[in-house]
Amino acid sequence: CLGRFLGRKRIEAHLELCQHIDYVSIIESTEKKTLIFTSNVEVLKATVDKLKELEFSPLTAFGETKDLYNTVELFREDPAYNPLVATYSKLSTAVPLTMADVMIMIDSPWRDYMFQQAVARISRLGATTQCTIYTAMLDTGSEPNLSTRAFDVLKWSQEQVEKITGVKSP
Repeated sequence: CLGRFLGRKRIEAHLELCQHIDYVSIIESTEKKTLIFTSNVEVLKATVDKLKELEFSPLTAFGETKDLYNTVELFREDPAYNPLVATYSKLSTAVPLTMADVMIMIDSPWRDYMFQQAVARISRLGATTQCTIYTAMLDTGSEPNLSTRAFDVLKWSQEQVEKITGVKSP
C-alpha cells in the first residue's frame, strides 16, 4: 500500500515539476544537444508535450521505442531533433551519447550505479566539451520533500557501495 501511494505521489510531484523547468535556457546554453532522463513514462510524455509546446522537436527512448538504434542515430545526425527524452531503464546503460553535453534529470534514480551510468552516457571518452548535469528539485526551503528524500536514498546507496568496495564514488 505504501509503495503504491508513495509511488503515485512521487509521479504527481514530477509531473508538476517537469512543467516548471526552464528548458529553453538550459537547451540553448549548450554547444551540443540535451538528454533528459526520468524514471516514469507518464512524466516522460508530459515532458515531451511541454517541449513541443515550447517548439522543440524531442525524440524519445522508453519501453515503446522499437528501434533505439535509429532513434539514437537520428538524434546524433539531425540537428532538428533536440532534446532526447528517455527513461533510465531504456537508456541509462551502454549507449554512448557524446553528441549531447547537457543532461537534465527530472527525478533522481534510487541507486548510485544507475545515476553514474546515466551520467556516463554523455560524460565519457569521446566527449569533446564540458558536460553539465542538472537535477530538478522541489524547492521547499529547509522542509524535506519527495525530491530531497530521493537524494537522501541515493546518497545512502552511494555510501553502502563505498563501504562494500572501499572505493569512493565520483
